[in-house]
Amino acid sequence: MGTPLIHYTNRDFETIKAALVTHIQTAYPDTWKNFYESGLGMAWLELVAYCFDVLSFYLDFTANEAFLPTARDRDSLVNLCKLIGYPIRPATSAGVTCTATIGTPQAADVLIPAGTTVTTGAGVVFTVLTDQRVPAGAVEASASLSEGSVLTDNFTSNGATFQRFKTTNAEVVSGSLAVLVNGEEWDQIASLVYGDSTTRCFALEYDDEDYGYICFGDGTSGAIPPLGAAIGVQYRVGGGVKGNISLNEINTDVQGVLEGSTPPTYITVHLLNDKYRGSGGEERETNDHIRFWAPLWVRTNGRAVTLDDFNTLGNTFVSPTWGSPAYVSAKIKQEVPELNTVELHVWARDSYGNIVAPSAGLKQALYNYFMNNDAGAVRII
Repeated sequence: MGTPLIHYTNRDFETIKAALVTHIQTAYPDTWKNFYESGLGMAWLELVAYCFDVLSFYLDFTANEAFLPTARDRDSLVNLCKLIGYPIRPATSAGVTCTATIGTPQAADVLIPAGTTVTTGAGVVFTVLTDQRVPAGAVEASASLSEGSVLTDNFTSNGATFQRFKTTNAEVVSGSLAVLVNGEEWDQIASLVYGDSTTRCFALEYDDEDYGYICFGDGTSGAIPPLGAAIGVQYRVGGGVKGNISLNEINTDVQGVLEGSTPPTYITVHLLNDKYRGSGGEERETNDHIRFWAPLWVRTNGRAVTLDDFNTLGNTFVSPTWGSPAYVSAKIKQEVPELNTVELHVWARDSYGNIVAPSAGLKQALYNYFMNNDAGAVRII
């Protein structure tokens, strides 16, 4: 049974009015005898009851918002989760694997540069995040793309401690943000308390509308960007189930470059997702999801030991490239020869929100996370 709400009882207008009447009758039995509804005295009494009714409502509302199980306002949940370090997840972007085809084999790799974008017929934008290649001598290869448009914000450091910069766009895709200070990339960390005076790092926070806030240190917990430093913030906007496209929704040509050619030799590359659908796109984390998983996430302490730990870390997992699973369920095998082998059953969604099988990329990203082969992975004890 969940934690009950603080009930709005015994402090409503009628109850407060009745209590005031009783008090007056007891305290001033010979002075105040006019309790007619049309009387001036009753008008004042009702005004007081109304004021206390409103104040009572705000007291109840504030009390509810102070606790994770009863909070309803998104901003309250954001602030409560900051206290426990739980990273509320904005929308995640789907990943998709396409078949990249060229007309004739080339003597060198054909490069599809990072930043290349394609748009589906429904207007969903996908971006090549890292250089993709069709190998020399081949006419076909796989190419990975992620949903969302890449944007850049530029700021200038004022040299102060604990500087904060807000992205100019909302719907910042989870895991997509990178920060350059005077052209040098700074590292994102979970909290500035993990930095020291020389650590070139920043922390990322989201507000209730999924704007991102880039937070720098004070010279003790994280370095301060130098006065006048140029701060470039690159991120993707988008995310959600719209990126979980069906087969053949990407069917377009892009410009590839023959690697090492001077001047550049451009090769037309055809991209088609004829084998894999988009997977991993999830809407931003719901309030109910936050209330359920945040306490369990704290309990794991970043370690996968029990089945509950695997469930929690799997259901709160985010890959910048492949998105998030819709649901993960862990099962342990307790029979020889597979004794103590943990199986993860993973589901994703299609663009309508229906449950479907996840992509190979999403499954591999989740596997890498639990096997400690990827940044930020957990350690199995």
